[in-house]
Amino acid sequence: MSSRITKLKGILESLVRPTSTPPEPDVFEDLAFVEETEHAEEVCRIVMESDREEAEIAGLRSDIYKAAEGALADTTLGGYKGQIRLFLKFSSKLPKALEKSATSLNADTPVLICIWIGFNCEKPEKSEDWILRDRADRTWSHAMKMRAAVSYYYAQTLRKGRGMFLEKSDGSWSGNPVYSDIVSQYMRSLRRRKTRDGERPESVRSVSSTVLQQLFEYNASIPFSSLPSRNPDGVGGRVWGGVRQRIMMSLIYAISFLCFLRIEETLRIEYRHIRLHDLRSGKMELILDFRKTHQTGEIKPFFFYFNREEPWLDVPSLLAEWLYQSAIDSGYLFRGFNASDQPVVERNYKLTPGVFLQNFRHNLSDIKEDWMLYGGHSFRRGGVQHMIIEKRWSIIKCCSWGGWSTDLNNLTIVRYILGDKDDPIHARQDFLNPEAQIGTMCNHCGRTCACY
Repeated sequence: MSSRITKLKGILESLVRPTSTPPEPDVFEDLAFVEETEHAEEVCRIVMESDREEAEIAGLRSDIYKAAEGALADTTLGGYKGQIRLFLKFSSKLPKALEKSATSLNADTPVLICIWIGFNCEKPEKSEDWILRDRADRTWSHAMKMRAAVSYYYAQTLRKGRGMFLEKSDGSWSGNPVYSDIVSQYMRSLRRRKTRDGERPESVRSVSSTVLQQLFEYNASIPFSSLPSRNPDGVGGRVWGGVRQRIMMSLIYAISFLCFLRIEETLRIEYRHIRLHDLRSGKMELILDFRKTHQTGEIKPFFFYFNREEPWLDVPSLLAEWLYQSAIDSGYLFRGFNASDQPVVERNYKLTPGVFLQNFRHNLSDIKEDWMLYGGHSFRRGGVQHMIIEKRWSIIKCCSWGGWSTDLNNLTIVRYILGDKDDPIHARQDFLNPEAQIGTMCNHCGRTCACY
């Protein structure tokens, strides 16, 4: 009986116990779907915020790189961009493997740079390679400019930095290809070849005080009725400038000569940079806010006074005459001219260095001077020589006046004093000649002893 009851009990329990786990209610499926949806939305939000942050960072990065271009002068940056265009154009004419090396770094990128420089700077007759044949060779200094432009292209445009050009473990390349061993070795060998071929660094002839005097006297002899003319068959022939333009040129000559300024620096002078302190002595102060060697400020002012004995160097008088004739009272001090010998009215329009050099060389032709020997740096070099040789300034005084370091760690001023294109003050054969005339003639007593 008991066994039967036990058996029935087991049957009843088997009927009551579920045979399988019942399915979860639908509400749990809904909750899971909601959780997945919320997670996806969170992921999307994070991605979108990340994209916005990346876009902002990319924008800031672009702004920083653009602002970094301000470290270079406009003329230097323009020259770099011009050379970069030529480099890319040259690369596009090469085989595809080398063309790709211009924008994608690989082992052939330094070779491409050497080929481009050699194509423009190697002597054609010494080259047996097809790519260097029938080309007029350029100077070593031009090769250095090409190298600097390509270095800027990879450092700033492609943002590869200025580190050494090295191969990574994965086979890719990093750094600037200009700083590779092959480019450095090629540039050194190119310089030796240029030296063996007789190339020497060319410098312009310095402008002397005598040349400035001749230019001033010639310009002062031009009548006010004279106007610029490009007609060589006219009454007065071809005339490059009228009286007002010549007054402006004389002022540019004097300021560049006395302050040891580059032409680009002189042409950037504005009306606000000038201060007049004393009418009796003509004391005038020139305060510049730009110098190539002082781009972060700390530029010392220049002071001028009346110089009746040397009117071609009398900056206050020349400035007063120029302001009276031009009626300029704001903006750039030196401007372009129209055909009626009137300066451009727009105050933000300044005279360009190219136009100045063209007019300067025309002016040199007026006095029968060889204009091919002179350039924009002639005034800077001539001013240094004038102060040291004729005015007996010490080198320390010239360095302080011109803005050079007075610790004499820069030999720029020495190169300005010594120039192979300059007219020698004394012939070499007369250095020890006791009968030769030694020294500079004194403007007061006429003596020519060496102590003056």
